[in-house]
Amino acid sequence: MEIPKPNLVFPIEEYLPEIRQELARASSLIIKASPGAGKTTRVPLALLAEGHTVIMVQPRRIAAKLAATWMAKALGEEVGQTVGYQIRFEAKMSPKTRILVVTEGLLTRRLMDDPSLSGFSAVILDEFHERHIHGDLALALVKGLMGQRRELKLIVMSATLETQELEGYLDRPRVFDIPGRAYPIEVEYHPPHNPFESASKNRGVFGLWESHIAQKILDMSVDQRCPGHILVFLNGAAEIRAVAQRLRGAQGLGQVLILTAETSQDFVEPFFQSNTQKVILATNVAETSITLPGVTGVIDGGYAKQSGFAAWNGLPTLEVQKISQASCIQRSGRAGRTAPGLCFRLFSESDFRTRPPFAEPEIRRADLCQTVLELKSMGRKIDLNKFRWFEEPKTSQIEFSETLLKALGALDKEGQLTPDGAKMAQWPLHPRLGRMVIEGLRVGIPEAMLLAVSLFNEGMVTHQEYRVQESSFCDITYLVNLFLRQKSDGFQVFDGFKTQKIMRVYQDMRSLIGCGAVGLAAQANAELIRRCVFRAFADRVAKLRVIETTHQAQKKAIYHFCFGKEGVLHHTSVIDHHPWIVALEAQESLSQDSGGRRGRILWATAIDESWLFQDPFGLLRKTRETMVDPKNQRPSNIEATYYQEVLVAKHLTHIGTQEKGVQVILQSLRDSWEKSFDNLLPLKIYHWKLATLERLGVPHKMPKLEGEYLDILQQSLVEGASTLDHVLKCDLTASVLSLLDDEDQNLLQRMFPDQFLLASGKKIQIHYGDDGPPLIKAKIQEFFGQKIHPTVCQGKLPVVIHLLAPNQRPTQVTSDLPGFWQSSYGMVKKELKARYPKHSWPDDPTQKTPPYKKTFGR
Repeated sequence: MEIPKPNLVFPIEEYLPEIRQELARASSLIIKASPGAGKTTRVPLALLAEGHTVIMVQPRRIAAKLAATWMAKALGEEVGQTVGYQIRFEAKMSPKTRILVVTEGLLTRRLMDDPSLSGFSAVILDEFHERHIHGDLALALVKGLMGQRRELKLIVMSATLETQELEGYLDRPRVFDIPGRAYPIEVEYHPPHNPFESASKNRGVFGLWESHIAQKILDMSVDQRCPGHILVFLNGAAEIRAVAQRLRGAQGLGQVLILTAETSQDFVEPFFQSNTQKVILATNVAETSITLPGVTGVIDGGYAKQSGFAAWNGLPTLEVQKISQASCIQRSGRAGRTAPGLCFRLFSESDFRTRPPFAEPEIRRADLCQTVLELKSMGRKIDLNKFRWFEEPKTSQIEFSETLLKALGALDKEGQLTPDGAKMAQWPLHPRLGRMVIEGLRVGIPEAMLLAVSLFNEGMVTHQEYRVQESSFCDITYLVNLFLRQKSDGFQVFDGFKTQKIMRVYQDMRSLIGCGAVGLAAQANAELIRRCVFRAFADRVAKLRVIETTHQAQKKAIYHFCFGKEGVLHHTSVIDHHPWIVALEAQESLSQDSGGRRGRILWATAIDESWLFQDPFGLLRKTRETMVDPKNQRPSNIEATYYQEVLVAKHLTHIGTQEKGVQVILQSLRDSWEKSFDNLLPLKIYHWKLATLERLGVPHKMPKLEGEYLDILQQSLVEGASTLDHVLKCDLTASVLSLLDDEDQNLLQRMFPDQFLLASGKKIQIHYGDDGPPLIKAKIQEFFGQKIHPTVCQGKLPVVIHLLAPNQRPTQVTSDLPGFWQSSYGMVKKELKARYPKHSWPDDPTQKTPPYKKTFGR
């Protein structure tokens, strides 16, 4: 079959005969083609000419639609005839279709329904370097299928992927390395002047970032280095519309076109209608989609929405993140495919240098729950531990996914698919959301649950300026009702594009589930909706811990999650401080309003405590302990019920018998020993005294209170006690001495007296510690007449003296009092006498003995 060629001549054209020849001989091959080489549209058409029926996998919906549109245009046909496409909730194909372009997840679903992939003789995996999890899965499944269907052909196409590992995985196929057009590209860096502008979408400073982008577009449109079209990479539909609004009415600016999943079908015709300069506002799909001729300018915002996994709610996420260096280079390369080009990067060169070289493969960061369910549903027993992935996921990822699927009722205890699991696998929903739909069918509210999961699946986001004014029990119920009111009342709360998307999802899912029109959702019982939500998110239970008052006098509810973290209920939720909730969506936050490292709970549902005892996820556990009750310190039997880590209920019974109660107190004392009795200082001082005697060679027979001697001390403390608090109020010093006989006590008193007798006849307290020599503190006048330095241990250990000024502050610390009188006293006297002239300051303090108990200076 002869294929009409487009007006453009692509570099891959000269390689097509050799590719056809190689594929006739071998079962697989790899095409590594630089951007602009033409692989996406020319290779499928070449296989069509050889008589193949082709299914080509694209990582993105918009790329799939564009590729099918361009190939159909090359054949002079409408999409849906020889060339068709199928993406989530949308398809254009017919019995005549021989090239079908699908997104990655759709190939997996075809293999679930038709494990032999009958009707297709060739599979093309395009843009494999993006390394989406469904691309990896498709590669593994097709490789396994090729062992059964020898005639099946596989082509893996990539732009920037290093092919060594892929070659080994596919048993060394031939690799075609095809260069693209390479025109020079001048790259400039234009970060915002205000550092907050690039982060405004995350900080709530609206408009600054979009205004900066719009200004750079206007600058490039008059730059002589960019005579062609301008391609602008933005994060999503909302940002594209904001920039388009700012460009409206700009003088001298060409036609502004929007390239998103919603507009791709209507993009091609306007693009080719005229040769005037056009500004194309696109998402990161334009990095790898088919070549747009005439583009000589690229503006790169440096960000993209990347898929990931939210540990908070167990669902896939799309988060705005910095793109890799490889993606930056790929974007700039779009400006040089048909002529020399210009690229503005809206970030600094140092920012570019610090970015990772390549994006991390999705399989390392994604939730595998839906993938595992799909594999389990393929009608054959797949051992996931032996499944030959292109890149092996972590064992913990597989184990987590299987555990969650069992909790959701999708797998039985042996890990086999259940009837509910078979339903979930057929729906393009995460298994958690599939569980919600099944529960809705079971209790008779399928319309409400289908609308709820449609809202949830699209992000449940309203306009930023809209603020919740009323409280409720469930954010999902509130938004379902709001969505229905909007539809009937005509007021606009939800984003217009999102509203259309939600309704399209609802309508397409109706036939799969078997439910009525969306308006029936308004009749659903609110409590039944909450019960359905709880069944799917029962591992996200949180208990109200405290309500704090902020410095703006606002109330802030702090919740303790059953899995251990804390979260602050955000103002986006309509929940009003209910005792128990299920967090549907939350995020890590270090902002001040969320309280340090607490999470931020964005959407939630209130639940009744009694529902926890249904225990759908098997998280309920009971404990029985004999211990001291923390409140009244009495020995008790405590029976507690926990939902994972959160206490649900506790029943306490005091122990009646004295003997058993003393044993409980003794065990509690031992468990908390290191934190009791003011840090056990008396016991530490006792051990310091023993160590000092040994160091000074003083014989004794006193034991260290360790091991069995410590047990004896602890037992003596609890004798006759009725509460632990009574024990902790004991005089530990007296308790230690009570274990010694009279001889040992007398020895300690002689060697380490409690007081020292001054020359005046006054006794002064000696302070002992556990890590240094003893010390005494007194006013300097107290020591007048003292000629000998105070000591303990019968003169073997000097006491450290803190000489205090009349204001009770140390003026000198000495271990040699006679030396101080002879040397430093004169200088100290001179200074203090000037400050305190009414106090006694003799020239020779050794000859001046103060009268006992006399007040000095009066």
